[in-house]
Amino acid sequence: VSDIGASRLTNLYGKTLKSDIMQVTHHGLNSGSTIKALYQKIDAKYILYPAPLNWYEGNISAEANAYLASVSATVKQIFVSGAQTVTLYLPYDGALFNGEKAPNVTVKPPVNKDVYEEVARPQATVSVPNAYFDLDLSNGTAKDASGNATVTVVGGSIEETTVNYNGDAMSADAFVVNKGTNSYMTVNFKDITTDAQWANFVMTSTTFEIFLKLDNKPGATVGLITSCNSGGTTLYLRKQAGGQINFQVGSTNANEFSDSVGTGNYSAAAPMKGDAPVISADSLLHIVGIYDHQTNMLRLFINGVLISECTYGDGSFRQGQGNDYVIGIGYNPQYNGECMSSYAGYELYEARIYDYALSSEQVAQQYWNTIDSLLKEVGNE
Repeated sequence: VSDIGASRLTNLYGKTLKSDIMQVTHHGLNSGSTIKALYQKIDAKYILYPAPLNWYEGNISAEANAYLASVSATVKQIFVSGAQTVTLYLPYDGALFNGEKAPNVTVKPPVNKDVYEEVARPQATVSVPNAYFDLDLSNGTAKDASGNATVTVVGGSIEETTVNYNGDAMSADAFVVNKGTNSYMTVNFKDITTDAQWANFVMTSTTFEIFLKLDNKPGATVGLITSCNSGGTTLYLRKQAGGQINFQVGSTNANEFSDSVGTGNYSAAAPMKGDAPVISADSLLHIVGIYDHQTNMLRLFINGVLISECTYGDGSFRQGQGNDYVIGIGYNPQYNGECMSSYAGYELYEARIYDYALSSEQVAQQYWNTIDSLLKEVGNE
């Protein structure tokens, strides 16, 4: 649609243009104020963007595209299809592909500058399965409450500390780390001792969860829960955009599907480059990365809020260059330079790995479980 065509459509049909699903004009390349006015009249929830991911990211600042990505309160999902085919089953309500295996397409939620605010508390309690690995920091030691792994602590200290939440001071057991030290944890599973076993664990469905507070932004790429190097699995804090969270899973065919700012060795759920809100220092961060085998989707949540999701694609698991099954917390065992304590001090309160893909409702419940556990500790003092 040209500017003239967009103007005529807007003037002739006005409010009757209202639709639930809309495809952008000319692969998103026509994106001036006249096109923006047309988009405002259509006021769609779901946007089809038939272009490669690099086109999308290269044109996202254009006026009409920026309206869809960061201004419109109506837009819920943007599908960046590349050379793939997107199939939406009608009536479409935002539930991706009705539980079927997703097509090879990147699904980008619009930018929300307040996205790191906490999710609403569930009205009814949601059951959350036990984690395969559940870090327990009670009694001054680090161990796996599930009994499936051993934990090695290097540096730092495990102690009771004070956490501030909404103006309330709460006590919590934490792994306390100072900037400039070589401090981290490694996790060795008892029954996962080969890369092939780890690949099967991840690709059957998994969830990574961490709850921490940073003293400062690292300004470097560091591992949160990580084991990767040109492959593997990682919940990453990247240096891009001043502190961008990624959840990455190695893939042999990720180039069309990756949000990663790296080499194309991963499929990744990550905020949009340049426009995404980033982590802030001295605030509580509950970060969850999920791979769901049933839908073939990667999803990233911060404080219970969905930040990004995309398909894994049709590749198979790409192994890293080290032992993928040895997991670092605050550290990347396959790349020693990505130790978080080298760049930032932090307090770590919880870390879990599930052999299960948590639902959005379970992620929200788990966020509030972490907050409530702190409130309960204060109430018992």
